Amino acid sequence: ALLLRSTELEPDYYVFSNLGAIYQYEKQDQKAAEMYERALRMRATDYRVWINFASIYSGLPLPEAREKAAAAFDTAIVLAERTRKINPHDPLLLVHLADCYDKRGNHTEALTLARQAIQTAPGVQEVLVRAAIVFESNGDRDQALSLLGRAIEKGYSPSQIRSVDEFRALVADERFERIVRLPAPTGDKPK
Repeated sequence: ALLLRSTELEPDYYVFSNLGAIYQYEKQDQKAAEMYERALRMRATDYRVWINFASIYSGLPLPEAREKAAAAFDTAIVLAERTRKINPHDPLLLVHLADCYDKRGNHTEALTLARQAIQTAPGVQEVLVRAAIVFESNGDRDQALSLLGRAIEKGYSPSQIRSVDEFRALVADERFERIVRLPAPTGDKPK
C-alpha cells in the first residue's frame, strides 16, 4: 500500500520494479507485468527487470505473451552481455544470463554459464537455486537436487523452492523430500 501511494506522489523506477516483484511473488502476474512495464518505460537498461518482465509474460495466457516474453529475454541477454564485459565474474549476472539463454533455447551456453556461476560462488544460495533451475530445465535432475540440497544447507527455504514454477516436477520427486528432511547444520564442525 505504501509503495502504491508513493507512485501517486512521485513515480519512481525502483518503486515500480519492487511492486512488480511483490506482485510476482504473490502470483498476481497481470499486475506484476504492468509494474515492470512502467519501470521499463522509465529506465530500460536493467537486465534484471527485463528478465522479470519476460518471466511474467511467459506465463500469461495472452495471444501476444510468447512473443513479448521472447523479445524481453533477448533484450535481457543483450543488456546482461554488455554488463558481463565490464564484470565477467559476477556470479549472479552469470546465472541470470544462463537462465535467459536457457529460455531462448541456447542450452549449451546456459549450462556453461551456470557452471561458471557455481564455480565463482559455490556457497551463494541464489546462485545455487537459479543454477538448479537451468539444470532441471535441461534434464539433469540429479545436479538440480544436489544444488538445491546445498542451498537448503546454507539456509534457503524449502517453501521458497516449492513456490518456483520451474521446480513443480522436481519437488514432487521423493528425493527432494529426503533433502528437505536432512538435519540442518548446527554451527561450525569441530576441527
